[in-house]
Amino acid sequence: MESKFKLCAECMSPMTQGFVIDIASKSAYQLMWHEGITDDVDKQGFVKKFENLDRSKIAFVKTYKCSKCGLLKSYAHFEGHEK
Repeated sequence: MESKFKLCAECMSPMTQGFVIDIASKSAYQLMWHEGITDDVDKQGFVKKFENLDRSKIAFVKTYKCSKCGLLKSYAHFEGHEK
């Protein structure tokens, strides 16, 4: 977990780090972000050839939730590039 203390932009209350779960095929995965656009998706919106994606452009998504108003704020987090 990241140690930086974040405040909600809406109400200035403390935010808690968590993550958004992506559920597919009876499995749960942490949400990821990839730079760029792809047309290589099936009818359900899944990327057909995930293994062909450039791994250096994939980031895990860190999400914070406000303890008071519930606002969610997400950030891309590239492994090895802590910000």
